[in-house]
Amino acid sequence: MASRNSFWSIQLNISIALLALAVIATGLYGGGFAGLSVVLSTVPGLMITVFQLVRREREIFHPLLFLHLTILFGVTIQAAYLVYFDDGTHRFSLGRIVDGQSLLVGVSAICIGVLFLLLGFSRTGQTGVRSEQNTRTSINEKRVIILSIICMLIGGASLVYYASVFSVFDNLSSQFSVKRRFVSEQTGISSTLTWVRFGVNFCQLAFFISYATYLRSSSDNKKLLGRIAIVAGLAGVVLPFIASSRLGLITFVLGGVMIHHFSTNGWSVKRLQGIGVFVLITIMVMGGLRYAQTRSITLSNYLYDTSITQMVEPIVGSSNFLAIGKTSAVIEGVPSVMDFEYGRTYLLWLIAPIPRSMWEDKPIVRIGAEVGAALFGTTLRGGVPPGMIGELFLNFGWLGIPIGMLVFGLFLGFIHTRYGLRAYTDFRARVIYSSIVVFIAFSGPSSDFTGMVGMTLQRLIPILLMLAYVCQTSQTRTHSRTRKSRRGKSVKPVAARPR
Repeated sequence: MASRNSFWSIQLNISIALLALAVIATGLYGGGFAGLSVVLSTVPGLMITVFQLVRREREIFHPLLFLHLTILFGVTIQAAYLVYFDDGTHRFSLGRIVDGQSLLVGVSAICIGVLFLLLGFSRTGQTGVRSEQNTRTSINEKRVIILSIICMLIGGASLVYYASVFSVFDNLSSQFSVKRRFVSEQTGISSTLTWVRFGVNFCQLAFFISYATYLRSSSDNKKLLGRIAIVAGLAGVVLPFIASSRLGLITFVLGGVMIHHFSTNGWSVKRLQGIGVFVLITIMVMGGLRYAQTRSITLSNYLYDTSITQMVEPIVGSSNFLAIGKTSAVIEGVPSVMDFEYGRTYLLWLIAPIPRSMWEDKPIVRIGAEVGAALFGTTLRGGVPPGMIGELFLNFGWLGIPIGMLVFGLFLGFIHTRYGLRAYTDFRARVIYSSIVVFIAFSGPSSDFTGMVGMTLQRLIPILLMLAYVCQTSQTRTHSRTRKSRRGKSVKPVAARPR
């Protein structure tokens, strides 16, 4: 079992160390507004860590931990990279759209957003399980097996179709792990074949439910469930890798780790650290492959000619986190370059499911394409999602940031209370929480609202339907009570975990 209190103490030490390094770097190298931005960029992570310690949080796989990670890479490290290491070629480089002053404004907006997110989370997020009942779920393992096989057939057929459209196997040596987009000859608008990718993701869903069932099974079906989980797990890794979807790979791997963690009552800190290092190395390798293959250079030339800064740039300069670069650019460019949207982008998800073949003049539903074209000069083949704070500003200005982040904090608190705190004792909560919380905590701050809603529902709805088919739930009385602190807050559930 991981020592969870010490884990958050380590996080606090890391946050304080980053703050100290930022202050020292600014003192030695100066930098004016840009240097102050680097110092201030350490504050959001420090706020989250202190919040966790004050509330005596004991769960490692907490939604705020994942939020802390996206802030660490996208705000703290990216700010230092742009100020002290960037060579001026990055689209977020200082002097293009963003300067030192606008970077400072962007960091300030993120600090305000994180503060109100924590306020919202504190209104719903609890630190323990306040219940007199344990949920005992009966799993029909034969239904799990049948459903998992059907899901793998759907996923396998979708993967074959995806590979044929993009000629993956014909160009495997030169285009092994790279972003792939299908461009319509009529409209010129690109697509990542969302519905086909949705079908491929059924392999991941099959893994989640079969592996969770395998870990609690003691019947003759255990071996077969284990084999299905292995095949589904390997298939679930293929698409994120060949499509160079680092977020897809992170959410899938961590989802499996969380299912194991909740099913076995916790992993050691050393194992979790090892998994974290493995995921980080994998992401760097994928970034390197994308960098090399999009520039048509060999891997040996990439390793020989590429500097350390260029190797880590796909991570620290990425727009996939709560990136300070794009957040500052949006605040700088609205309304001078782009007009306010006044809530329009929060309604586009309603028309997203309508095929463009049925609606030729269908608007672009992912605002990142417009942001990329207006602010960064990208074409409609790409795009730069504005991120949660950037999109709030794009729609409602400064007033939108505290209100919107407060609502997102309430939502994260609900997810944590409704599913996270029950993941050790409730099979359904375990599968739902493990399969969506990483995705929401990572994609929510970094993506656009339409993308987050669409991709979350694509995963959540099938999971709910699958669980309704294989689960039968009964409530049993227990004598367990949750301890309370002097302030009246729940601290730790005492009930034993039913298997």
